Amino acid sequence: MKTKILITAVNSPPGRSVYTSLKKNKNLDLICIDSDKNSVFSLMKKKKFFLSPPAKNKNYKKFINKIIRQNKIKIIIPCIEPEIIFFSKNLTSYKEINIFVPKLNVLYEVINKHKLFNLCKKLKIKTPKTQKISLPIKNKKLKIHYPIILKPIIGWGMNNVHVIKNKKQFLQITSDLRGEFVVQKFLGNFKKNIYAVGLLIDKNGKEKLNFISKSIITKYKNGGPAIAGLEVNNRFLLKVARKLISSLQGFCGPAMIEFIKTKGRNNFNLIAFNS
Repeated sequence: MKTKILITAVNSPPGRSVYTSLKKNKNLDLICIDSDKNSVFSLMKKKKFFLSPPAKNKNYKKFINKIIRQNKIKIIIPCIEPEIIFFSKNLTSYKEINIFVPKLNVLYEVINKHKLFNLCKKLKIKTPKTQKISLPIKNKKLKIHYPIILKPIIGWGMNNVHVIKNKKQFLQITSDLRGEFVVQKFLGNFKKNIYAVGLLIDKNGKEKLNFISKSIITKYKNGGPAIAGLEVNNRFLLKVARKLISSLQGFCGPAMIEFIKTKGRNNFNLIAFNS
């Protein structure tokens, strides 16, 4: 009998990567969900694909319970942060199912961008110069020279991510923003120089699969999900990604670690960890 696996957010880059890798295994039966109405899986009317409410929707848990019951799910692999956070918070509700998610304290070590970059500093993993700020900003000078990139301290996709060229533009963009953000040195455009290392870690900390891709086209001008890319071999990036993962005691589930390449051999800066 095939093992039934539920993959969430299958239209996201981590979801597509997990699906592409696992579908080769004939002993697995993949059931997929996504909240994106324009998902490729939805448009192709793929069997065993279901349109879901967003993870933050009050009906999400009811929907998940129905999918589990009707499809006799044994394993769940959540693939974007809102869903990973949901399952991490609700592990006790699904004790009979093997869910590939880290505990909340481990999760926040990487989805909190300021904590992530501090961890990278300890591990001597190269990152862009980074500063934590709270908006509205009050008489606090930025320690990083323009151009910069502004990101919410916790967030995914390109929501409230801005490339800013000067102080005037910074004041205009941040005038309506509130909360904690990180400011980073902007290292250049995002065309053909973004690399992603994808890893899937089981509950015993064992690596089940890995891949490395180079982004060709991103969904947004300043980055975001890749909509076209090439699979590449890069032992250096795989080594760096594994080093980061091994420092996170208790991490499990999918991870997509992004790097930007600048001039020089193996001159990569880690810019994101998508869990």
